[in-house]
Amino acid sequence: MNTYRLVNAAKAMALVSSLAMLGCEQSAPLVQEETASSSPIIVNVNGSAITDEMVTFQLEKLFGSAQITDLPEEVRHSVIESLISARAMSDAIIPQLTAESTKQIELKVAAYKEELLVKQYLQQHVNPTPVSTAMVSKYYQQNPQAFGAVEQLQLEQLIQPAASNEQQRKSLFEQLSRLQNEVEWSANSDSLAKLNLHYKKELVAVTSLPAELQASLNGLKVGETSPPTLVNGDVYILRMISKRQLPPKPLSEVSLEIRKSLAPIQLKKAVKEASDLAKSTALIEWTSPQEN
Repeated sequence: MNTYRLVNAAKAMALVSSLAMLGCEQSAPLVQEETASSSPIIVNVNGSAITDEMVTFQLEKLFGSAQITDLPEEVRHSVIESLISARAMSDAIIPQLTAESTKQIELKVAAYKEELLVKQYLQQHVNPTPVSTAMVSKYYQQNPQAFGAVEQLQLEQLIQPAASNEQQRKSLFEQLSRLQNEVEWSANSDSLAKLNLHYKKELVAVTSLPAELQASLNGLKVGETSPPTLVNGDVYILRMISKRQLPPKPLSEVSLEIRKSLAPIQLKKAVKEASDLAKSTALIEWTSPQEN
């Protein structure tokens, strides 16, 4: 990037960045107070100093501390100009703010400052426990379904749609005992058609079935037929032909995935511990008992 483009980019980025920085430096009330600083003053705007450390801060924020020594002087000057503009605009708007606007800005400043302080606290006090091999193994053993372990069933199904007429629904329940004891459902297509029953045979994972059908299969043995089950107006009669348990993927294939899943949990625990530590040493006085 040539110097001209670098200067223009610095102007745009520095102006936005400095506006944010200056906004966060405001304190209640929104009149900026001078604080003692050993940093050389570069320029005063309405009596308020812009110092060398402010400029350096912006340059490091924009380009990184390792690069600022090699930046053209024009870039540094652009950043100073942007800080001057930001300070002038900041000072100009303060007298025009309503009391409510001032209050909202002060609340945002206080919230942002607290966010920065919390971030600093967490950086110093949060030390997540590394995800161990034992943790990975335990999670794998407790959640096999998450890694492909599934019970598969081969089912025959008789389904009478919700749109069936009253006589067909009545006839179904009158012939229920016969249907449940009938060995070859697929061989009696004519009788099934009279009852508006649709025959289907498929291999399914138990977890893919509606909850109502899962419940009707609970405790059912191979070769047995379920009672009629209503699902969204459709009547289902199921017969279990076979079942098998598919094993999960090998632990070696999913251990990295498990570690990635557990790492945020460990971090969350560490954050809570740090939070509890801070609260244990804080004086907390509730003024509204109902909120406690």
